[in-house]
Parts: sequence; structure tokens; C-alpha cells
Amino acid sequence: MIRAPQIFAAAAILAILVAGCDEQESPAPINVKLNWQHGADFIGFYVARNKGYFEEEGLEVTIHALSEPAKTKDMFEAVAAAEFEFSLAGGSLAEAQARGLPLVAIANINKFSPATLFARRESEIVTPADLAGKRIAVKNDNWRGSIEELLQQFDLSLENVIEVPAGFDMKPFFDGEVDVWAGFIQDEPVRARLAGLDIVTLPLHEYGKQTAAMTIFTHRDIVRDSPGMATNFIRATLRGWQWAIENPEMAVGLLIEERPELGEDREFQIASLLASVPLIIPPGAELGAIDCAEWLADPLLAGLPGKKELCTEQLFANATGRAGQ
Repeated sequence: MIRAPQIFAAAAILAILVAGCDEQESPAPINVKLNWQHGADFIGFYVARNKGYFEEEGLEVTIHALSEPAKTKDMFEAVAAAEFEFSLAGGSLAEAQARGLPLVAIANINKFSPATLFARRESEIVTPADLAGKRIAVKNDNWRGSIEELLQQFDLSLENVIEVPAGFDMKPFFDGEVDVWAGFIQDEPVRARLAGLDIVTLPLHEYGKQTAAMTIFTHRDIVRDSPGMATNFIRATLRGWQWAIENPEMAVGLLIEERPELGEDREFQIASLLASVPLIIPPGAELGAIDCAEWLADPLLAGLPGKKELCTEQLFANATGRAGQ
């Protein structure tokens, strides 16, 4: 039989324990805005959440896809307005910074842009010089400008090729209506190969074009006021990507657990991840490292006041234990 004093004592101990739990800090809610739809492009985030890496860092992360691909620029305004804590972008981030938005580049996932032109191998296209006279899919003005710059390196212009207006649907390429398609290494070329085509790629980064890609950025206030939270986010994210690179099939399994609608595309998701690895950790590169000297050398940022605040290597150094070294 338990006596009343014992009951009171037990209740007091329980109250202390409960109070202690109440005093523990709740996970910080973090919202990440992707610059595309859910998929293996962002697998490090899904792995970090599924395996508890974010939780270990005191973060509760929600991943938001870009619902309308045509509105990629909206994510810059959304982060600037503090609607999301983090997002990702390529060279268009520098454009947003040049417009005066208070955004800071803090880590880099893809060291090179995945942008590429590709064609069937039987087309005998080996270098951009072979594009003369070919029918090239042109998706938008950005792609048109990139193709034009590439051609100029080989003493060609758009007048030397046949421009074919195109969208996201690759049917014109599969049907042979165009010779050359524009896309991303981890996406359209992967789908072409899975469809049984033998293709050759002309990655734009190999010709010095569009080298900035998949840069994680945040609001300037977060870098200033919450560097610990940002450091924790980077550390957990990089753990997620490292695990995914080492375990690609299992990582895609975790992705599909979170996004069951991708289950029918499992083979593509695995192939996409594998195609991304050379962009993420090319020889001599470190996962997630950002080179601010290179970032700030972008002509778009020349002469901007407070230019040094647009990129920081400190958070990556803190996250990887490099700080003070």
C-alpha cells in the first residue's frame, strides 16, 4: 500500500520532470523553398529529414516545391520577405542580389551548372563547332542567350543554326523533329538514355558558361542574427547529401517514402542522382563548400555597396569544423 506522503512525493518528482520537459527548447521551424519540383535534385534535404539529421540539430524542416516552374524568380522575393528561411538557385541569384534583395549565398551543392545541349550520337555532333546547320530546340530567352554565347566561341552565330521553339515536352526530340535538345544533365539526358537512345552531351560548364549552380542562400538577417541555426541547417543538409551519395538506391527509397508519387519514376530518380554526383563532388572539390571570391567576381555584382555581405564562407566553416583553422 502506497501512503499519501509517498504519493505527494511522487507527484512532486513528476511535476519537476514535466516542468523540465516544458523548459526544453522546441525545434526551430524551418521552411525550405526548392527551385524546382520534388525529386532527386534535392535528395539531401529529404534524407536529412528522414534520418533525423535536422532533428538532431534542433530543426523542424518543411520542404516546399516550386509549384509553377515559370516563376523561379518568385523564390527570391519570398526569402527576402522572410516567408522561407532558405532556398536554392544558380546564376539567377546574383541577378536578384544585384537588384538589391538582401540575400546571401552560404553553401554550394552543385559545383557546376547541369545545363547541357545533347544529341543522338549518330548525329556526329562532337563539339559545339558541329552545331552548324543543326536544328536546335530553344526553350526560352535564357537558353537562347546561352546557346548564342556558346556558338560565338566557335565563330558561329544563331544564323548558322536552325532555331526550333520548344518547351518541357521532349517529344520533338524523340520524334526526330530537332537534332539538339537543351536540358539539364540530371534530367532530360537521363530520360533520353532510359528511353534507349545513345546520346552525346555538350555541358555548358565545360565551355565556361553558367558555372554557378545549386547555391543555398538565405536572408541577410539570418546570417547576422541566427548564425547558429544556419550552421546547423548546413551541417544536417550536407550529412544528408553525403549519405545519399554513398547510398543512392536507399536514398531514393527514402525520397519515395516522403513523396510516394515519385514511386513510378524510381529508376529515373536513381539515375538522376548518379548523374548529379560529378557536379556535386568533382575531383578536388569538397561537398557543400562555397568559394566567395569566385561568387563575388560575377560582373553583375561589380560596384555594389556592401558587396562582401552577399556571400559568406563562415557558416560552412562552422558547420564542418573548419572555423579558426
